Amino acid sequence: MPAEAAPPVDENLYSGPPPTIFQRAVVAGLRVINFVTKTFNLPFSLSGTSAQIPFFTDGKPDFFLLSGITAQKTEYEGMAVWTLTPHDPSGQYVVAIHGGSFIGQISIFHWWTYTDMARDTHATIVVPLYTLAPVGTAATDIPVMADFIGAQIAAHGSDNVSVMGDSAGGTIALAALQKIVKRTGTQPHRLLLLAPALDLSDTFPNPVDDPLLGNPHDGHDNNLLTWAGDLATTDPVVSPIFGSLAGLPPTTVYSSSRDLLTQQALRLRDKATAAGADFTFVLRKGQFHDWTIFAPLPDAYRERAGIYQSLGL
Repeated sequence: MPAEAAPPVDENLYSGPPPTIFQRAVVAGLRVINFVTKTFNLPFSLSGTSAQIPFFTDGKPDFFLLSGITAQKTEYEGMAVWTLTPHDPSGQYVVAIHGGSFIGQISIFHWWTYTDMARDTHATIVVPLYTLAPVGTAATDIPVMADFIGAQIAAHGSDNVSVMGDSAGGTIALAALQKIVKRTGTQPHRLLLLAPALDLSDTFPNPVDDPLLGNPHDGHDNNLLTWAGDLATTDPVVSPIFGSLAGLPPTTVYSSSRDLLTQQALRLRDKATAAGADFTFVLRKGQFHDWTIFAPLPDAYRERAGIYQSLGL
């Protein structure tokens, strides 16, 4: 069944310092961009773009981010994979699955976050570029991602591999690990979900005022539902909140009070508590959707220590 109407967000559930002045300026800019793109029906969304824009969304790490990093491109079951290895690797690996509404190319902000993580922690960051919708769907992407994560665990050991995903990447990460549970496969060491999209059946009856994702009722991002393909939006492969939480590794979820998807995170928290699952929730006050991935922002930078700890790095 689709989700019941979620109550308005209770700010008392959230903690942390208020957004910085710089972050507030960014929010104002995001609102202007959203207004312009939707007023003039421009083929661009702040939540992700399929366009390959040089240096921004061209599918490869920018050279100026690679100081102290060796970047190697390989392929796995037709999926491009970038491996970011620091010059003094620790032997720890992080499979990083990017967001972008299932249709968006990996962005410079993802590469910035991943390369900084490799330098800061000496972990090797492995970045699989899954097939974007509408060509890629939940039915095709999730089994391949589960295979890939399983191969990383087989190669490096479960204690040395963690998985992270932001936004749509969080959907794929959680659904892939649920798939591994069903296969009775070995789980990674840790799972980190940053502002995950957990329920594609959500009708957002009480939407949060999110300056990045905007109004869910304007129809602008309905094309992300093409990722569901022929499956129901309540199928756990599409919307992992409807799947079992049993057998998953220790999991940390980041969300924020101005994130459109925060009510889904709160529902996941209730489900995890009821199931006795090993989940930790970091709920921040006043931040917009997926703020932790925007590496240049001070509000994202101050979360890094906690993020690295959540990954066991």
